[in-house]
Amino acid sequence: MTSTTTDRHAIWQLQPLPGLEVLSPQARQLLAPPFPQMHWPFAAMGTLAREKQHEISLAPSSGTDPLTTVSEAREEHLRPPNLDRWLVDPLPTDFWASWLQRNGPLSVKPICLYVAGCPPLGRLRDAFSASVFKPGTTSNLQRRLRTLNSSQYASWTAQGDSWTREDGFNAWSFEPTRIDRLPSSLSPIVINTDHIEVRLPRHLTAKAFEDELNQHLRAAAVDNWVRQPGVSQALKRRSIDPSMGIRATEKVRKAMSNLRETSELMFFRRRCDWQALAAIAEHILSDSAQPRAC
Repeated sequence: MTSTTTDRHAIWQLQPLPGLEVLSPQARQLLAPPFPQMHWPFAAMGTLAREKQHEISLAPSSGTDPLTTVSEAREEHLRPPNLDRWLVDPLPTDFWASWLQRNGPLSVKPICLYVAGCPPLGRLRDAFSASVFKPGTTSNLQRRLRTLNSSQYASWTAQGDSWTREDGFNAWSFEPTRIDRLPSSLSPIVINTDHIEVRLPRHLTAKAFEDELNQHLRAAAVDNWVRQPGVSQALKRRSIDPSMGIRATEKVRKAMSNLRETSELMFFRRRCDWQALAAIAEHILSDSAQPRAC
């Protein structure tokens, strides 16, 4: 009997069960295996667990927690697009000196690149966790502002197969510019307090400039983002209606049949995306070329 007890304690000491060291000696003796020659199947669990933990600690990290991979993958869809690829330095002076020689005199009347906002856009910001504004171009800022307010721009939101009017889209204002890296003194881009002034070469029309600008901004368009299947599903899981990002404006008169969809509401960060707008404008001008004479 004494020998059996000794053997039991020997096995216990060789193959301890982690977490039971706080038990009393009497409890340990009761939990010891009755046959010294048999291996207790749970005795090595502590060792295996420690070895596995060691393997995990030595494994190369993928940057994600395996337990949150699915959740993070879902949240990835909810990251709104941005204009980070356009956060570049302005083109140098020598480039514009050469460009001006090739493209001749610039237009006398510049166009204005603005960013407008209004209080109801805060609802989109809260839903999508990103600020939303309306960039655009005009030849007359004050006239454009009156048009936005009188037409209740983007005040209609999609609701399934119908449209619903949303109040408050009659208090638009222009956002102040925030640019750290100013363009060259020879650049056709001039930064003002509430807009970017763009002087076009004579061979580039205002409409052609605006069309290309909208094409670049399309990547950050709100309606384009909410239509993506992954985004739409992720928003619905959060009880957010994706259609609130799809807007319309009245084209001719106040009738539902005359609504046309707009794609000019963009994800725009005031602290850095003015710099991106200036870079896009410079890119459009630098990429345009004076047509060759036949």
